[in-house]
Amino acid sequence: MDGKLTLDEIARLLYRNEINFSISCFWDGGFDVTLGDAINGFKAKENFDTLPECTAWLEVSARKFYPKAF
Repeated sequence: MDGKLTLDEIARLLYRNEINFSISCFWDGGFDVTLGDAINGFKAKENFDTLPECTAWLEVSARKFYPKAF
């Protein structure tokens, strides 16, 4: 898979490869996106104003930390 993926495509790909991630929001705090989890550790965390920014970051970060999944 090359190129820009949709959030749905990224989510399915990560899920299928058993890679944990999350996206959460609080109405005026933007979107928090994480790669990893609290039990096994986080590979990366970030906060963005828009969901498209989260999507792009999640794809880049997942490719960086889990290149075999792509």
